[in-house]
Amino acid sequence: MEKNMNLTPEQQFHGLLSEITDKSPQDDLRAEFVFDDDMCAIIRLDAAAQTVLVEIFALDLSFHTGLARDVLMEGILQCNTIGTLGRPFFVGVDERDFVLIFNRLPLADLSSPRILEELDYLLEQSRAILDFLELLALGILPGAAEAPISADGPRPV
Repeated sequence: MEKNMNLTPEQQFHGLLSEITDKSPQDDLRAEFVFDDDMCAIIRLDAAAQTVLVEIFALDLSFHTGLARDVLMEGILQCNTIGTLGRPFFVGVDERDFVLIFNRLPLADLSSPRILEELDYLLEQSRAILDFLELLALGILPGAAEAPISADGPRPV
């Protein structure tokens, strides 16, 4: 998308979204995606209209309690530490207990190929983190082989 200095940040963002999806966004500031492996992503403009957030919803943590939850949270914190090395990304838990893998990108420097590249990168990281959490859970959850952690379950979008 060619930069037009006369466009508002909201118009710039909407233009970028229209380049990466054939669907009309739910509103001018957000687009949602569900991938073949049921990973969900949201690309949205922040409230200050200066930063684009790319978020991947990897796991519903609300099903896990006690020691299992504590160990998984420690694993998530370790993933967040690793995400600060090299090409950055962040791992967190939102108010609904969904594990998020996300990054913030300045709108001023953004293009549709860059958004797609970031989305691919975050999806790759999300899948690796989910695999890690599944392996971690296998060591702490009785019967985990019968009911492993997965991205299945309630979808956040």
